Amino acid sequence: MSWTIAKVLNWTKNYFEQNKIDTARLDAELIISYVLKIKKIELYTQPEKILKKTELDKIHNLIKRRIKKEPIAYIIGYKHFYRDKFKVTQDVLIPRPETEFIVEAIEKMYPTDAKFSLLDIGTGSGNLAVSLQKIFPNAQITASDINEKALDLARENEKKILQDAKINFVQSDIFDKIQDKYDIIISNPPYIPQTVYETLEDNVRLYEPQIALIGGEDGLDFYKKFFREFSQFITQEGHVFLEIGVDIIDSVQEIIPDNFSFSFIPDYNQIPRILHLNL
Repeated sequence: MSWTIAKVLNWTKNYFEQNKIDTARLDAELIISYVLKIKKIELYTQPEKILKKTELDKIHNLIKRRIKKEPIAYIIGYKHFYRDKFKVTQDVLIPRPETEFIVEAIEKMYPTDAKFSLLDIGTGSGNLAVSLQKIFPNAQITASDINEKALDLARENEKKILQDAKINFVQSDIFDKIQDKYDIIISNPPYIPQTVYETLEDNVRLYEPQIALIGGEDGLDFYKKFFREFSQFITQEGHVFLEIGVDIIDSVQEIIPDNFSFSFIPDYNQIPRILHLNL
């Protein structure tokens, strides 16, 4: 029997549904279009195209990985964030749509030709730093991460998306290797409490890096250190944007220094997601 795109797509979707993959059709489309090196729309414009055995073998191998709950972003090697496609590996957290609210908030604050300095703590794939550098070419952006492999990947994404090297990458645990003051400090830090982490789905626990997810027993390890030290690294009228989790909203509010005003930016479900400190 000849396997056409339509047959493979339908079979893969059904197989994913049988194995309780919630995004069955989307994952099938992504895997098949990735292997065939075509756009998703082309799956439907050329449904009768017959696949080669080598293509079928590659698709089968990726299907087996997805059935084991490996995230689709790691399988195909990229994730869309804001306006670009970022390479991802298991060395970094997969970018989430909610984190885009940090980019949107800063984009609303400044014209695109603005000059400001910005520090991105825990840059991971570089999704925040690179997205903002693309929007604000005159900004001086520093991106830090404790993981050297993450920094290598962020540099790779910078080169692919920006075509030149503008961002200053620093290996640092929060502020340990940071020396300058910045107009804006941003971060999507690890904020999941240990007990909550143990209840997460397999695709997160088994594949994404714990160091980018777990914020200690109460989820507050990053925030406690950050609030103790950040005033040394921010300019007089600076801004801070930190992503937070729903489990720790009240706890984070309790440790914010009294002399700083703050507000929350809600996510798509109207849940407070980004903490904004305005000095």
